[in-house]
Amino acid sequence: MSACPPPARPYAPQLGELVRDLTTGRVGTYMGPGYEKRPTVYLRPPRGGCEWEVAASDIEPADGSRAGQ
Repeated sequence: MSACPPPARPYAPQLGELVRDLTTGRVGTYMGPGYEKRPTVYLRPPRGGCEWEVAASDIEPADGSRAGQ
């Protein structure tokens, strides 16, 4: 069985959208782009709490769909 190729471009969520961090499996609210040398984004737990940063290529919609991709 072969793995699916990565999407041609990273998923670009809207501010406030729920997304899944593929590295941890956690769901978070998209807060905006990060400021590292590589493309990153900030996520926050849906009910509030500390933000975390993850590579932009490691997120997907919380429901697992890739609409428009």
